[in-house]
Amino acid sequence: MKELELIHWIAERAPSAAGLATGIGDDCAVLDCPGGGCVVVTTDMLLEGTHFSADDLPEDVGYKAVAVSISDVAAMGCRSLHAFLAVGLPAVADSALARGLFDGAVAAANRFGVSLAGGDTTRSPGGLSICSTLVGAPPEGRTPILRSGARPGQALAVTGDLGGSLSGHHLRFVPRQTEALQLVEEYAVGGMIDLSDGLSSDAWHLARMSGVRLRLFADRIPISPRASAADPLGAALNDGEDFELLFTVASEECARLSGAGLAGTPITIIGEVLAGTPGVTLVDSSGRETDLKAGGYEHFSR
Repeated sequence: MKELELIHWIAERAPSAAGLATGIGDDCAVLDCPGGGCVVVTTDMLLEGTHFSADDLPEDVGYKAVAVSISDVAAMGCRSLHAFLAVGLPAVADSALARGLFDGAVAAANRFGVSLAGGDTTRSPGGLSICSTLVGAPPEGRTPILRSGARPGQALAVTGDLGGSLSGHHLRFVPRQTEALQLVEEYAVGGMIDLSDGLSSDAWHLARMSGVRLRLFADRIPISPRASAADPLGAALNDGEDFELLFTVASEECARLSGAGLAGTPITIIGEVLAGTPGVTLVDSSGRETDLKAGGYEHFSR
């Protein structure tokens, strides 16, 4: 069973409840508040050997643990507020590892205005593990942006550039919280997702949740100078952990958006949203269209 299949299986069996506006399947859950408004909540698990290596600096690992959750909240068009960390430390861990880990987490939290509000520590029988839970909220008068909001006729856009994560960028990336908040204040955003699994996979998530077809133009995809020289387009499509934002926006706003950027970050219009069977099409430089398979990171092989 692949990860997405497992998520769908869980979602079908998970009980709903009053106050749960959006449950399993988006970047965050959306919870209605009794006095009005809402909050968003996300959880991310990072494991040694999967999301970082034993040789990585503890400060970088701690930073990443908080930053990946901030990226999820940003993908909802929301601001991150409070973080909770649960850490499994190897039995042989020394104080330098633990302190470095939390120094990095606090650095990320301070940079983006997040409080470290609590969590848990325990001993791990294997390698280091760290789980971050983060609570956020939309700007006043706004509602969270969902993956299901893309509509035919909109344009498909992305922040920054893609394909440089394997060079180490996946540890010290900048989650696009500032860009997301400016985006929802100034533009008509449809659907949005952060690029954690890879453009090819996350575009599929966006298409499936919105019930639309996405057409991507290969020669418009902004490729990182850090991307693999052997296959830069493949890296941009499939490497994952770029943590940029992929979103749809009203077509008439494309010129202003791509010209001005967001908070100093370049914005590139890479495709369009079409009606039809949910899926993703890639158009090469000669105009030939092929169905783009989800080729990003997959946690489970079968």
